[in-house]
Parts: sequence; C-alpha cells; structure tokens
Amino acid sequence: MSWEEDLKRVEGFADLGMWQEAWEVLENLSEEDSNRREFMRAGIKVAAMAGHGEVAHAIAQDLRNGDDPDRYQAACWYQALAAEQVKHGQIEVAKQLLQEALLIRPEQREMFPEEPMLNGLY
Repeated sequence: MSWEEDLKRVEGFADLGMWQEAWEVLENLSEEDSNRREFMRAGIKVAAMAGHGEVAHAIAQDLRNGDDPDRYQAACWYQALAAEQVKHGQIEVAKQLLQEALLIRPEQREMFPEEPMLNGLY
C-alpha cells in the first residue's frame, strides 16, 4: 500500500471518529513514512484522541518550526490544551499555552473565538 493510501485511511478513520483505528495505521507505518509531514499533521489529533497525548505533544514540537500548515497544527494543539486547562480551573496555565500558540503562529488569534471557553483569556 502506498503512503498516500495509508494517509487516506488515517484521515478516513479520523473523520469517522475511529481514533484507535487511525492510530493503528500510524503505528504500522514505515519509519520513512511516519516522518512525512502529512502523517505528522494528521497524527497530532489522532494521537491525542487515541489517548497518546505525549506523542501529540512531541509531534507539536516537531511541527512548530515548519511551514504554515505545520505551525497551524502545532498552534491548534496548544489551543486545545489551553481549553482543557480551563476545564480544570488552570487559568494561568491556559494563558501560557495560548501565548505559546501565538508564538508559533500569530494568526492563531483569529481561531480563539471559536473556542468559547477561552473567552477573556486572550
């Protein structure tokens, strides 16, 4: 199977909310394919939703200095983490995570209003 077909499988499973199945496809990629930016961008959310937050964070670190699609995914990760911190009452941590998202991609500020629980933090 080509990497393009594997990517379609990952994205298809993710679109259906089948996070574990998407994760299994990612786990079985060759090392060369797993390092492709396309898989990293798709894999950040899959890893998080499949319960592998540490992997998602590592991917975000790799993507943060990439091109705009890479930085977008990394900034979205920090924005999602900020929303989680708000749920747990960790407002200062959430603010720091939002600042990190803005350092990665200043345009991310435009996305903040889409996350109602972040209102007033930015």
